[in-house]
Amino acid sequence: MEVPNTKTGFMNVTVCAIYDGTSYHIGLSSAFECPPVVTRMIREEGIELDEAYYKAGLTQTKRVGYSEGITGDLTKGRLTRKEQIKEAVGMALIYLENYKLYEN
Repeated sequence: MEVPNTKTGFMNVTVCAIYDGTSYHIGLSSAFECPPVVTRMIREEGIELDEAYYKAGLTQTKRVGYSEGITGDLTKGRLTRKEQIKEAVGMALIYLENYKLYEN
């Protein structure tokens, strides 16, 4: 997503949308900037993130998004793709688990 005042102007974030039959509840994970070469490929070539990361020679894993993820690679394992997805789901569940706090 576009984020002004960052090095590349863009950050990668995982979004979870839970639909309860009436409305959507959105949660976001922590965000990070991809290396500029990757961001450029995504924007100019219209390719997916893991494809650009592989094409840039930053991983030997062709579909790194299906394993530890680029997040896991860039953080040296401190935060994996799976954990980033859990963050987004957890944030989306806030309203559902605390709906009374959001009543008018």
